[in-house]
Amino acid sequence: MKEQWNGFNEGAWTKEINVEDFIKRNYKKYEGDESFLSLPTEKTKKAGREQQSDKTEKSGSMGKVFAAGIGIVLCTLLVLIGVF
Repeated sequence: MKEQWNGFNEGAWTKEINVEDFIKRNYKKYEGDESFLSLPTEKTKKAGREQQSDKTEKSGSMGKVFAAGIGIVLCTLLVLIGVF
């Protein structure tokens, strides 16, 4: 087994790409608490705000795309049934 893998349990994952085998052989439930976590930095907070802003902008434009798509479908149906 490679030196970098010392401390891990050997298995099929050492001979081929096999994530499932690696996880099954090496997973250990964490029994601790959140005390090892630190508070978010200003950079992290800024990234979170930017991501939230992007989601809001995208959901707004997706709503418009969805509404336009529904309009097209509705018009097509009305043409097919002879209303237009």
